[in-house]
Amino acid sequence: MTSTISCGNPPKATEPDQREETPVIKYLSGYYNPTDDTWEKADTAYEQIIRFEGDSLAFFSKQGGNGLPNTIGVVDRSGRVCVQPIYFSSTLKPSYGFWAVQDSLQKIGLVDLKGDEIIVPQYDDIFLIPEYMDIDLNLIKVKKEGKEGFINREGTVVIPLTYHSLTLAGKNRIMFMQAPQRWGIMDYQSNIIVDPIFTHSATFENGTARLQQANGETYLVGMDGSMKKVNM
Repeated sequence: MTSTISCGNPPKATEPDQREETPVIKYLSGYYNPTDDTWEKADTAYEQIIRFEGDSLAFFSKQGGNGLPNTIGVVDRSGRVCVQPIYFSSTLKPSYGFWAVQDSLQKIGLVDLKGDEIIVPQYDDIFLIPEYMDIDLNLIKVKKEGKEGFINREGTVVIPLTYHSLTLAGKNRIMFMQAPQRWGIMDYQSNIIVDPIFTHSATFENGTARLQQANGETYLVGMDGSMKKVNM
C-alpha cells in the first residue's frame, strides 16, 4: 500500500486483531476552518484538530479504549467520514475505487467509495496496480500465506489462492507458475489453455504473447493457445 499512515507498532501476528467495535459514523462533529485548512472540535474521542494540509482528505485518529491501540479513518472537508476509524492504517486516497486498509495484524482489506468494507482485512497483499487494472478493472490479485489468487470487486474468489505466482496476461487470460520457470496459461474459470512449459510470463499484445521454452525456443502464443515458433 502507498500513501498510508499507521498508529504505533502492530502486535505480533499470533495475537488477535485488536480493533475495537465502533458505531458507524457518517459525519464528524465540529467544523471546517478554511483559514488553517483544518477540521476542529470533533468529538473528544477523536483528534481535536485534523489537518488537511492542502489535500481534500485527511487522516484522523480515534483513541483506543481499555488498552487497545489508536485507530484511524479518513475524512473530507465536509466532515464526511470516508473510511471508518477502525483500522490500524489506511491509504489516504482511494485507488481504482478502493481505500486499502489494515487491521492491527497488518492484514489488508478494501473499503469502497461509499465507505463500505467490501473486503474484511485478511490478505497479506492486494495488488491495485496499473499493469493489472488496465487489463481488467473487475479482477484484483491478492496474496495470502505465500499463495496468490484473484478476487472480483465484490470480494468473491475467482481464482483460488493456490498458486505461487500469477500474472494477468490479458482479458480472461492468466499466466500461472506451477514451478520455477514453468509458466502456463489459463482462463478465469481455471481452465488450462496452455500447459506450464514456458520459462517466464508475459502479457498479450494484439492477441499474442512472446514466450520462451526451457530449450530456448521462442513462440508467439495466441490467446486461444495456438503457438507459432519464431525463427531466430
